[in-house]
Amino acid sequence: MSMIEMTGMPEEMAKVENYISEYLAVGERSHALRDIIYDQLSSKGKRLRPMLVLLAGSLGSNSPEVRDRLCRLGALVEMVHMASLIHDDIVDDSPLRRGHLSVQAKYGKDMAVYAGDFILSRIVQVLFRERFEESGLLLAQTVEDMCWGEIGQFASRFDIHTTIEEYQEHIFGKTVSICELACRIGAMEAGCDPQIVDRLRLIGRNFGYMFQIRDDLLDFVSDEKKEGKKVHQDICEGIYTLPVLYAWRQPAYRSAMEELLKKFELGVHTAVDIEKLGAIVEEANGIRTTIYIMEQYRESAQRELKQLPESNGGRTLYRLLSMLTLPASHEQAGVRRHR
Repeated sequence: MSMIEMTGMPEEMAKVENYISEYLAVGERSHALRDIIYDQLSSKGKRLRPMLVLLAGSLGSNSPEVRDRLCRLGALVEMVHMASLIHDDIVDDSPLRRGHLSVQAKYGKDMAVYAGDFILSRIVQVLFRERFEESGLLLAQTVEDMCWGEIGQFASRFDIHTTIEEYQEHIFGKTVSICELACRIGAMEAGCDPQIVDRLRLIGRNFGYMFQIRDDLLDFVSDEKKEGKKVHQDICEGIYTLPVLYAWRQPAYRSAMEELLKKFELGVHTAVDIEKLGAIVEEANGIRTTIYIMEQYRESAQRELKQLPESNGGRTLYRLLSMLTLPASHEQAGVRRHR
């Protein structure tokens, strides 16, 4: 069963797709832009963010008008995510996105910048046209949070003294904020009580932290072919995530880590250096501690879910959280690889 089928809302998710296509329609004005948009629509991800909008909204009104409005909002939230990925790949010089050539790799950085900006401009138009005043304001604030998170992370590159708190601020902006937003506006637009809206906001926040930390772990314990993107990319770019930061907290490993990380900063590291650093991070319990932290966020979200009224949407959110737990095979593969 696919993740969309698991939500029990395949028809509404199909409406989300239709709205994304409608909002991004280019026509014959620019064949180059049309090709980029076609690639984006063809190479879609899991659509987790619109799912969160719809699932959170299921705890409120189920009127056709409200559900249609949620589908439109879900499309806009996904479009924000889409534009952010295009821009991220430019900054990271990433050749791949979901197993395919990234926009910047296929069409060039200039076209990628314009394509991301085009998507953002269409979002603004729809927000005004559809009169999404309150949700539109929150969406705009989230885009700002995303920028702050990315700027903070970029400014901290190759800084091993980045604190856990700073790391959390960075990932709140770049990932968590939009998950929090999706649950919040889904519940809000569906007319949920303020207390339920706040609980769903917290569920989205914990979901976002768990999702990003899981992604950070996969950079250590997965392979490029399976995930459709380069592994160990964070370390190579000087982005130190929780596994590295927790390993650094162990004084016995700092000297060896410092020597290796200097090579990464100078751009003279080898595949052997990557293996060595991975082995140190695993031996210093960086991976194990990060898995524990990820599980804490999952449990926090599930505790909030238990305080909500019984609903299909709530039960589906619970299953969704369980599906995002790091598979044991990944953890074991990571341990084997680093040994």
